[in-house]
Amino acid sequence: LSLSLSLAAICMSEAEAEAEAAAAAAEAEEEDEDISPLDEEQIGEQHKSRRRTSLLSDDELRRFSQVIKGETNLPVYDPEPKKPVVGGAIRTEDHLSLEHLQALMQVFEEHNGSLTLEDFRSALLNVVGKSERFSKQIDLLFHKMDTDESGDISWDEFCTFMMIDLQEKANMHDEHETPLVVCPKMVDTAHRTTVCTIIHLSNPSRFVTVSEDGLVCFWNMKLHCSRQLALNVTRKQKNVQVTCAVYMSNAFRIAIATSTRELCFYDSARGALCNRLTGLGDIVTSMDYHIHPDHPDQAWLVYGDMGGHINLLHFTAATKTLFNGPAHPWEDGINISCAAIEQLPKGALRSVVRFYREKSHTPVGDEVDRASCQVLLCSSMQTVMSCAPTSAASLCIRPLDRFSASTDFHVPKGVHSFDFSSLLKMVVTGGADQLVRLWNPYVPSQPLSTLKGHTSPITYVAFNSEANQVISITGNEIIKIWNIKGQVCLNTLGGLIPHAAGQTSPATALYWHEASQSLVSGSKGELAVLQIVRDEDAQAVRVTHEGAVTCLAYIPNFNYLATGDDSGTIMIWHLATGRGVLQIPQAHGSAPITAMSAVFNGKRLLSGASDGSLCSWNTVNGLKLQIFHCEHPVEITSIVSLKECVFAMGWQGLINVFKEEKIVLSECPLKVPRDTDWHCAVKHEDDITCGAYADRLAFMATASFDGDVNVWNARTSSVLFTLNSRLARKSCPQKLDPLGAHARPAVDALVWLKSNIKTDRATLVTSSDSGWVYLWRALKGTLQAFFRAAQTGPNTTVTQLDTNQNNSMLIAGDSGGAVSVWSIYELCGVDGCVNRKPPLLYTWNAHILGVSCMSFVEGPRVIVTGSRDRAVRVWSVRGDYVGTFGDSKPWVLASEPTASSEALGIAFRPPVSVTGGDNDVDAEDAPSADASTRPSVAVAGTQPPAVAVTVAVTAAAAA
Repeated sequence: LSLSLSLAAICMSEAEAEAEAAAAAAEAEEEDEDISPLDEEQIGEQHKSRRRTSLLSDDELRRFSQVIKGETNLPVYDPEPKKPVVGGAIRTEDHLSLEHLQALMQVFEEHNGSLTLEDFRSALLNVVGKSERFSKQIDLLFHKMDTDESGDISWDEFCTFMMIDLQEKANMHDEHETPLVVCPKMVDTAHRTTVCTIIHLSNPSRFVTVSEDGLVCFWNMKLHCSRQLALNVTRKQKNVQVTCAVYMSNAFRIAIATSTRELCFYDSARGALCNRLTGLGDIVTSMDYHIHPDHPDQAWLVYGDMGGHINLLHFTAATKTLFNGPAHPWEDGINISCAAIEQLPKGALRSVVRFYREKSHTPVGDEVDRASCQVLLCSSMQTVMSCAPTSAASLCIRPLDRFSASTDFHVPKGVHSFDFSSLLKMVVTGGADQLVRLWNPYVPSQPLSTLKGHTSPITYVAFNSEANQVISITGNEIIKIWNIKGQVCLNTLGGLIPHAAGQTSPATALYWHEASQSLVSGSKGELAVLQIVRDEDAQAVRVTHEGAVTCLAYIPNFNYLATGDDSGTIMIWHLATGRGVLQIPQAHGSAPITAMSAVFNGKRLLSGASDGSLCSWNTVNGLKLQIFHCEHPVEITSIVSLKECVFAMGWQGLINVFKEEKIVLSECPLKVPRDTDWHCAVKHEDDITCGAYADRLAFMATASFDGDVNVWNARTSSVLFTLNSRLARKSCPQKLDPLGAHARPAVDALVWLKSNIKTDRATLVTSSDSGWVYLWRALKGTLQAFFRAAQTGPNTTVTQLDTNQNNSMLIAGDSGGAVSVWSIYELCGVDGCVNRKPPLLYTWNAHILGVSCMSFVEGPRVIVTGSRDRAVRVWSVRGDYVGTFGDSKPWVLASEPTASSEALGIAFRPPVSVTGGDNDVDAEDAPSADASTRPSVAVAGTQPPAVAVTVAVTAAAAA
């Protein structure tokens, strides 16, 4: 990618372009004066004959030449020499340095700006180095550049290809980095005073906010206010403010602490005052509430005050009453004194509520502030934690059963905020000394680690446990995201907490919601949410596309793999390394890609969408070449590309045929009408689900939702046979169990066994009836064998089928995400109609959702699977995980044994016959005697996340 800095000089400012164009026009006029009319005409014809349509302007091409010649004073960066990639993954364009490009430009000038394949091969071999293997890659590079298939390439085409290659590599690199996504949003709120508390509730998940004037707002997870309560917190005194609050879900109460040293309990439905706890001694500054996990009647309310005390109220009948027992001493049953609770004798009321109070935080030296900043009831440890800005006992941990005992943590300048992670079993603290500390809750003497980086006091810390991270925020709203394992700061975000115009006060209440990776903040009259998530941390599974993967197509000429998704994006990958080559966003607008097929020479890709649109694309530069006009705008489910025509099949049983036409780049995209001379005699009563072509006899097979499979001649469109699995099952001599009630007749996939076409063996395989696979003698119209192949449950379906070149294996992918490999050689030759399951060679879980597309690639003998879980993965036939397209870790695939491929765990052995004959199962495909004990091998020591890869070999297959 270093060359991209040099090539970026092509993009000039408009002023430079105009000035240079004027100078070029003046030079052209001076040259024209020396050319006779005859010479001018001849030169014009010669130039026109070798000129190609360019994706770059003339000014850009001239600028490109100046950069290579060194005629510009812009900095030029020469890439380091690249090492050859083993395993057949050489790309000639990766070996071209700046000196190579300069030498090639001279060669183009010597050949009047155009090179044939022989000239191009000779020039590159002289420039880069002579190697037979490299020569093959040069031929491949030439065919990539020869977009109009004229047999020669110009300097124009060479520059266009290099620019696109560098740009696409940069785009794909940026696309699959995992950038930090920050989405701030202001929320319309009824709060007009300072928000003092943000609470998160579960079952259902929602937020509660409380402001100083006593207004309580309930919010759903989209932060839409669903309900408001205006609590009457004023008494005879003026300027009464709410300091903090908690929601008591099992008691249906909201506990509000006020500046009058009172704790008020309100009905959460009506907002009526139920109880008022008076005589607290100090103003309450923090609260927390916890329900006993096994006894919902029991609950604890803990609160800290400005005096450094930790107070605990233990309710034993919270679902019935908080304070009013059978014989309570309160006069009106509402106003209750803390002293009266402490002085209660043991009895009925004592069994309803108990009160504990301990001094936890004491200022040291010249310290004045000793108020408790935060309290937390930890259910997993059965403890109460509290913190204060005091150097001694900055963090205190008290067990619930021995509340008088305390474990103290001492931090210089105290602790302003802390959090406990039950998953990581750690405590994080932050305070005025600007340091983030991680602690073992049982070891107060020394922190596990200290994270430095903040330059102002820390006011809020929280764990992002699933991502192994810590979030810390300072008073001036600087956010840092820390990696716990590496003890490094991943990101620093400043000024991203949204505020209204003119708002100067910082956030007064913060809550980190880990499930949604959101920071909810409140301040004076404001409520905002800040989405903070790193893609790689939020996704449990590495993904290839942003949308669900719907189809794929292998391009053997260039060893490319094209993939499409339901967001309309097409991506092209290099199969040998997993690197991205090209991306075409919104190829069909917003319509999902539903079908793809590679044209016979590999230079074009056909794609169909759900809106009935059909287009062809250049696989090298992504240029849209053709737009096919279908008769009806219905979803295209299958595309078959032949040398002379294209078949597009889809809903409503429609089949459209288009004649192949010559591509003229200057006229692209070319609109191609439907071939009206081709009259389709194939009739489907329901939507077509899939189709396949057998090139040996020009036979086509199309299947529909109603279970019918039509076998017809692609040249004449005459139907030979109509196959139906349910009708064929009735004629089977074996006694069969009836299909389940959930079994549907739709044919989900079909594949031709092309090597068996001129034999008396099975020639077509289909899947239908919710997981059943049927082998047909399609040219006789008879069913030969069938078995259930779905591996992940009784209601799953086989969604994809494929086979190897000699048709000894059948590969099936199902709607549960499993892939299974079957040995069908013997089953293809049985007599009659049998219900028999062939040997199962291997099976593994490839995806967490169903397999939506699949292809077996014969050269490296790998299986490529795509799924609605947005991932496209590569596997060996044994189920060894190779990699996921779009992952940052590339791989190397080889078609023959190499030292590197052995090191990566992908050993390619010469095929050894197991049973004898031309159609035998290769030794690599058949399990060895110790196959059951052989572990699944992953490339570079990685396994696909959240997907268990298991290889199961049946006893029959082993035999």
